[in-house]
Amino acid sequence: MLKTNILSSYRDVPKLTYLTGLSHLLLEVCFNILPVVYPVLIAVLGLTYGQVGTLALIASTSTTLVQPAFGVLSDRLNRRGMIVASLAWIGTLMALVGYTQNYWLLAVFIGLAGLGSASFHPAAAALVGSIPNQRRGTSMAVFSVSGNLGVAFSPLLMGLLLARWGLPGTGALALVGLGAAALLAWQFHALGRSARPAVPADPTRPVAVAASSRLALALVVLFVMARSWFQGSLYTYLPSFLQESGYSLEQAGGLFSVLLFSASLGSLLGGPLSDTLGRIQLVAVTLALLGPSAWLALHTGGALQILFLITTGALLGASIPIGLILAQEAWPKGTGLASSLAMGLGWLPSGIGAWALGLLADRTSLPAAMNLLAFIPAFSLVFALGYAWQQRRHSR
Repeated sequence: MLKTNILSSYRDVPKLTYLTGLSHLLLEVCFNILPVVYPVLIAVLGLTYGQVGTLALIASTSTTLVQPAFGVLSDRLNRRGMIVASLAWIGTLMALVGYTQNYWLLAVFIGLAGLGSASFHPAAAALVGSIPNQRRGTSMAVFSVSGNLGVAFSPLLMGLLLARWGLPGTGALALVGLGAAALLAWQFHALGRSARPAVPADPTRPVAVAASSRLALALVVLFVMARSWFQGSLYTYLPSFLQESGYSLEQAGGLFSVLLFSASLGSLLGGPLSDTLGRIQLVAVTLALLGPSAWLALHTGGALQILFLITTGALLGASIPIGLILAQEAWPKGTGLASSLAMGLGWLPSGIGAWALGLLADRTSLPAAMNLLAFIPAFSLVFALGYAWQQRRHSR
């Protein structure tokens, strides 16, 4: 019965959701080539690890810190047009990465490309969230998982291009970006000219009564920030932790893949379940179980460890699309801004958390530092419950 309901949820999702999900996948394919390209740049341009780290910082900050500005614009401009322009922009600029021999020009290209990602995400998330349908959780799951798939496919595609053509292989990304932009422009036009469908009045969504609550939006962003702190730290150090625990590099990589796959599966399940069971209820359960599950995944072995890694990934992934929806429902008068805060500022602690855990591991040990991760989801749960309290207070 559960399987049937979930499949039915995805069948009921509008075509526009899947088109936006496709655009998310292709944008991430274009933007996430850098980890594969860095070793080639080091060999060809003689870059230092410090210079590579600077490029990574530029890519991250240009994507996250300016997102709120683009979120405001997406509430005023044509969101579909912003999606199309972002795809063409990022594909063209990332294509140029393999054709420059100057480090500072390379940094400029990467920084400008990051602005394309910053422009795309709030516009696309707001567009998905504003589609009139009763499957908003399912729709946002499609959007989130599509991006995850793009991140996964990007290094595979870039590896093949580099093996065949070397650094000039990045030029193929222009074809991906421009081709995707043309396809999306055609399909968006075919679906109609309404670029900013309004969020429909829905009596089943009690969150709407807290529409103008700045506190509610702040609590959602804090909930996402705490969860991304946990996620970024776990993803960064889990392979190293597993190797220190006695696994080979191949085994550690395989177990890490299990976690990543489970997170995507969790998002696919969490979206429809939130439409049926309630968003806060699902978030509360998953966050309450996430810390203990992660601790057990770090302190067991064999089949039991695999089971807890699957559980941890699924619990983590289930709340990812819900965070975006809660942000939009907390601030429906500016869903682009709300989305940008949840994705931009909300994901910023991912890198900060990994940096802080690394410093702690240097002073103590990696296992000791990783043990503290089990407590981070509790902070995320507190903020989520605070949001629920704010919702009930405004509904009186």
